[in-house]
Amino acid sequence: MALIKPVRIKTPWDPAVLIYKWGPATENDTFEALNFGRQTDVTMQTEGTFGGATYTLEGSLEAETEPPTKFVALKDPQGDLISHATSDAIDAVQEACYWY
Repeated sequence: MALIKPVRIKTPWDPAVLIYKWGPATENDTFEALNFGRQTDVTMQTEGTFGGATYTLEGSLEAETEPPTKFVALKDPQGDLISHATSDAIDAVQEACYWY
């Protein structure tokens, strides 16, 4: 089981846009949390299959520890849990968190 760290992807079109990538990953890997607290509008894109696993996007407002230890599942603006098993997806995130 590996801890997959986020990598910043720089775009030549708009340097103000922050893009991070985790992966590649397997069904046994964990994604390292990203401190993204200054961003109030977050959208995520996922691609590929996950070896039979399902991922759920989680966030935290915990500021006392780094990395945080308390996460909750996040939802899209329609109130649906952001969780996928095999499909490519783009999801807006309803909650503004300190950590994703």
